Amino acid sequence: MLNDSLGRMYALTGSALPMSLVLAVFATLSTHNAQAQLIGYYTFDGNDATDGSGFGNTGNVGANVTFSGSVPTALGSGQAAVFDGTSGGNGLISVPNSSSLQAINDSMTVSFWINMDHTANPNWVRVTRKATEAGGSQGWMITRQNNTSDLLMRTDTLGGGGAFNQNRGNGVGVGMLNGTWQHYTHVRDNGTWIEYVNGVQTGSGTYPHGNGFSNTQPLLIGGRGGGDNMIGSLDDYAIFNRRLDPTEVTALATGAIAPSGLVSGITVSDDAGN
Repeated sequence: MLNDSLGRMYALTGSALPMSLVLAVFATLSTHNAQAQLIGYYTFDGNDATDGSGFGNTGNVGANVTFSGSVPTALGSGQAAVFDGTSGGNGLISVPNSSSLQAINDSMTVSFWINMDHTANPNWVRVTRKATEAGGSQGWMITRQNNTSDLLMRTDTLGGGGAFNQNRGNGVGVGMLNGTWQHYTHVRDNGTWIEYVNGVQTGSGTYPHGNGFSNTQPLLIGGRGGGDNMIGSLDDYAIFNRRLDPTEVTALATGAIAPSGLVSGITVSDDAGN
């Protein structure tokens, strides 16, 4: 086991690798963690929405949200959150606003596993959001792309260069909402966006950043609280206050690195002369 500069513990097990390589991986992760944080992390493995990031952003689970042992193969075991489309707060998970969530303004990454059949869901159904969706407000959300089987991120921003209801950032034609587990990651960084499905980049471009997307709204997982909540499952939902790089996104999508920064599948060995 190793601990980084923030006291996080890293598990090193499995195939033997030289100590120098292990320490190089550890140094990279430690640097990233020191500069930016995982703000919310929900495995749902305890049949709840406990936050594993260390920031205490635990969610309130709606009465109609259940949990299932049917999880992505890459995760091996655990629980996933299941949403039945019930309208209002009973059909979603609500995370109260906090200083750590509100501070996310210029750069962020949202990542999760999703199993959703687009034919069972309404157009533009919300998967997650932190916004009011009202004019004159800042916020963001990830939603179904109209009547397609794709997702996108929408931002509402104010100030110079800001714009309302900007539906940007979808990998058109990917067809990921097909009733099987898919991994989705969306990155926003000071006016640029990148989307990944199953660790592979599916789109990129620009968006009107303005003053950013910080706001005082709760983080909603599974819908938006009205009659627009999703039918399907989510697992390993994570939100970071920085832009993840492609290598990190691929690692998340393959289960090689959990969002909390744990490294698995590596054994420290001195046999290579290091």
